[in-house]
Amino acid sequence: MFIFFLIKFLVQLILIGLILLLSIVWAKVEKFLNDTLLKGVSIKVRNMVILIFVILIETFIIFVISVTWGFSLIDTLFVGSFIILSYVWLVPYFVNYQQNVAKIADRHFSGDIDIGEVEVYQTKFTPFSLGSTLFSIVGIIINVCYYYKYFL
Repeated sequence: MFIFFLIKFLVQLILIGLILLLSIVWAKVEKFLNDTLLKGVSIKVRNMVILIFVILIETFIIFVISVTWGFSLIDTLFVGSFIILSYVWLVPYFVNYQQNVAKIADRHFSGDIDIGEVEVYQTKFTPFSLGSTLFSIVGIIINVCYYYKYFL
């Protein structure tokens, strides 16, 4: 029983590390692209290149996971699309939620000192979030079309 909990803990630790690594690596890749390859390019072209780059990287990751673990590509695309969509939308939402909870707790326990307003969550559309969202929506639509006969 102890080994099961140890393995579960290690898997969760690895997944958290991968999320942090993804954020750090993406920031470095975007900085590298902006400083070197896309230095003299307009903002629209730069955003389109980054958006396409994100979609290609996510497609490659889904393909590698599918081939490595022997899953079918369509099923891996379905699960991967939901995971990516959750990562893009839920992580910023809950970060904002935790900041609001911290502000309210600080205001309550600090004697009603105004620390700041509670902020409503607003989505920030970056090339990364747009590319990931587009990839996820297309992946879900492909799966619905592929498994359409099972829905009837």
